[in-house]
Amino acid sequence: MITAMGLPLLESFRQSAFQVSPIITTTGFPSTNFDLWPALAKGVLLVLMLIGASTGSTAGAIKVARILSLFKYLKRQVQKAVNPKLVLQTRLGDTAISDTVMHEILAFFFTYICLFVVGALIVMGTGQDIVTSISASATAIGNNGPGLAAVGPTSNFSRRHGVAKMDHEFSDAGRQVGDSDAAIAVQCALLARLIAGPTKAPVPYSNKVSTGSSVSILMTIHG
Repeated sequence: MITAMGLPLLESFRQSAFQVSPIITTTGFPSTNFDLWPALAKGVLLVLMLIGASTGSTAGAIKVARILSLFKYLKRQVQKAVNPKLVLQTRLGDTAISDTVMHEILAFFFTYICLFVVGALIVMGTGQDIVTSISASATAIGNNGPGLAAVGPTSNFSRRHGVAKMDHEFSDAGRQVGDSDAAIAVQCALLARLIAGPTKAPVPYSNKVSTGSSVSILMTIHG
């Protein structure tokens, strides 16, 4: 920002700090048109839209603890690949993370990324450019607020295609709860019902185990 926009050091720090805070905490309060920032700065904001805030907050997105746990798990797997005889356990601080919890985190992360990618492709299918589509999908599923390009801080979602709006609403399910865990759980339940179709009689509990288990797994990974 200092070199590309000619801003003083303190002004660049003020603008970037104030925009990083609402983006990563998903409060969606822009104070400047960050869509005019350099590509690197906008790329950092886009990554922060996916990461989200700290564990225990009501912010959306994936959450910092999950990202950190995944990196620690990746480091563990690389070490075991180099030396298969090593007995290692993923730890977050002083807390040991069991393989069951790590599998739940991986399931959440995979589901989140799949919904993000599918949402972006749907928006691209309505004729939007790739930056608009990716940022719109990221901010819709993470409750971040403004995105980039056509959904940037000086624009909104009102002029988007009806299909894109439906996609955003689907990604935005659970906003009232204020947590992406609930949003993804609601999306999985809705998707399972759409696939199953209408039923005239109650479905036996034994037939609903798989769907309920997948939703319960996502709901148990509390942010």
